[in-house]
Amino acid sequence: MHGKKPTLKQKKLIAKWKLNPLNWLVLKNESDKLTISHRHTGRKRTIPEGVK
Repeated sequence: MHGKKPTLKQKKLIAKWKLNPLNWLVLKNESDKLTISHRHTGRKRTIPEGVK
């Protein structure tokens, strides 16, 4: 699955979790969570929105 570049709002959310937004692509953007994939390793993570 190919990801898309994160928007500014998504970059801020990724940075809030102490991740570098330049290294992550967005796979799914749901109302309660954001699924991202690392550009180089392909590792996937799910970040809940509005928790931190």
